[in-house]
Amino acid sequence: MPAKELMGWDDNEKRWQKKFQGKNYKRSPRQLAKEFPDLVTSLTKQGTREAANKWWESREMDLIEKG
Repeated sequence: MPAKELMGWDDNEKRWQKKFQGKNYKRSPRQLAKEFPDLVTSLTKQGTREAANKWWESREMDLIEKG
């Protein structure tokens, strides 16, 4: 079973992105490595997938709370 991805990977820009309520949210592997050093194994799609999911879950909750 493939790993779950809550954000899409932009192969051209080499970063994660998500469109939510008409706004684009983007996170680079370097940003994720700074925020979640324990989750990032390499600065690649596979190496940052878990951190991207964690970042999006947190960000989505913030956006929903703000309404």
